[in-house]
Amino acid sequence: MADSQENKQKEQNDVSEKKFMIEKIKERPVNKKKLLRRTLITASMAVIFGLVACFTFLVLEPVISNWLYPEEEPQVVVFPEDQDEMSPEQMLAENMQQENQSSQSSSAPSEVMEQEQIRELLSGIILNLDNYKQIYSALAQYVAEMNRSMVTVTGVSSGVDWFNNVNESKNQSSGVIIAQNGKQLLILTDYSPVKQADDIIVTFNEGTQADASLKEKDETTGLAVIAVELDTLNEDFLKNDITIATFGSSNIKDIAGLPVVALGRPMGTNGSVGYGIITSSASESAVSDTTYRILQTNIVGSQNA
Repeated sequence: MADSQENKQKEQNDVSEKKFMIEKIKERPVNKKKLLRRTLITASMAVIFGLVACFTFLVLEPVISNWLYPEEEPQVVVFPEDQDEMSPEQMLAENMQQENQSSQSSSAPSEVMEQEQIRELLSGIILNLDNYKQIYSALAQYVAEMNRSMVTVTGVSSGVDWFNNVNESKNQSSGVIIAQNGKQLLILTDYSPVKQADDIIVTFNEGTQADASLKEKDETTGLAVIAVELDTLNEDFLKNDITIATFGSSNIKDIAGLPVVALGRPMGTNGSVGYGIITSSASESAVSDTTYRILQTNIVGSQNA
């Protein structure tokens, strides 16, 4: 009996010791409000940091880029003002008058003799077929030289019809190379083909093509200036294959009767040409704030010119 009681006592002592050694670790309860607040603060700080970084980059990047890689500003293109000029006939008459005055002061030949000499010279000149060929060959050479300043401007527009088919339309006109500002080649052309164009393509006289952008427009006259970046063109091509057009003057006195050449699309197709003379300069077109002088010719062009 005594042994059994001792055993029971030992077993009770062992159980109590085991219960004393057992330790249960409880996890700290999660404070959801505090966790949500920290998450929102972290996200807000990240957004603020991103906005500050973007703003700093947008503001300082152009400044740093210009400081490290300074970009040259385009040159200002200034065209000379249109001044009164003398026609070739007037210049010839003035030169003859000066020669007559100088000859009169030296030898004083009679005007009758000079007129007779002129008549004799003119009577000895007889134009034949070869002369006409030479004249038109000279005109063709002149046209070939002037075509170096001419381009074809194509305005490309695209859209989607009711059946989701992509339609592409192209409108063409001629253009004249009028200047270059050190960064761009400036071309004068009609405004209508490039008015609503998605892309503008310039085709030079020898076939080279380049993309262009609308620079300026004048809806009153229907003219526009487009620009081709010089970086997209070969240097040898710029030096050897194109020429910047030289402007003439419309204020020449007695301009009626002077020969003219129409280039571009006078007959409705690219590269066509027309010869004629100025028949009248008396017509004017009045628009708001100004009046334009119209020079009429006897060149019969196409409605698609």
